[in-house]
Amino acid sequence: MARRFGIPPASAREQLQKRVTPAATETFRPLPAPTGSAPFRATPAQLGITDAAPLHFFVLGDSGGIMNPTPQNNVSNAMQAQPAPRPALIYHVGDVVYFNGAQADYPSQFYEPYAHLDVPICGIPGNHDGDNSNDTSVPSLQAYMANFCAAGPQLPAGSEEFNRDTETQPN
Repeated sequence: MARRFGIPPASAREQLQKRVTPAATETFRPLPAPTGSAPFRATPAQLGITDAAPLHFFVLGDSGGIMNPTPQNNVSNAMQAQPAPRPALIYHVGDVVYFNGAQADYPSQFYEPYAHLDVPICGIPGNHDGDNSNDTSVPSLQAYMANFCAAGPQLPAGSEEFNRDTETQPN
């Protein structure tokens, strides 16, 4: 039996060249104001990393859970069970919360699955984190900024039971 290795090149090329026109309700907005000072990066100490040993970390992305949290919980449990060396952080490469980056979805799709991971989760937003198409009055990235670029660590309202502070990335 022949193995499959993804989308045939012609289809992938067509996808990459596809032009998407924003809906009439979508508007482009400037990025949120930085929460830290230039050059807008966090030092290891600001992330709680004080060990001088080599840095080990997990990369995670596209983790937003929709209706079934089992896959997300399986990944979280596997990361927590990782033997030494323990990771210093998790680098999330976007799409933390599906579908529209709503603050109401952070408790079930982010704080609950990662409640037992005792390391910082740093990251960048994906398209689902900034897409507020369900409520156009909410600024893009508002919930992401509140949970990943907070001015100081705090337990977010509605997620207190998971005992994970907001992250304080400098934007």
